[in-house]
Amino acid sequence: MFEKISNAAERLATNVSESRRGFLVRMGETALGVAGVVGGLLALPRAAQATARNGYCRLAARGGGYIVTAICRSKSCQQGRSSACAGQWSGFKQATCGVFTDPYRPCSF
Repeated sequence: MFEKISNAAERLATNVSESRRGFLVRMGETALGVAGVVGGLLALPRAAQATARNGYCRLAARGGGYIVTAICRSKSCQQGRSSACAGQWSGFKQATCGVFTDPYRPCSF
């Protein structure tokens, strides 16, 4: 494999009138720069990451009581799935955007 790279470098260096060693050094520097850029992109958090919406776990009527669903409902009437909401019975309810939510079960999505 090294032989193939060396031969390719020699052919390219001949076309650009540069020594094979100088060409390989410049190619290595370029590879190091590209690796640094890729590493920097992977290490930094995404700038366009969405902010979490806060709300309360949505309730569903079950057998004379209410069960907490896996849906989180925000005060602006948006909803999404949340791991903070689990299927447990709740005796508390409040109306948020026309549905019942548990005021003691905050969540985000």
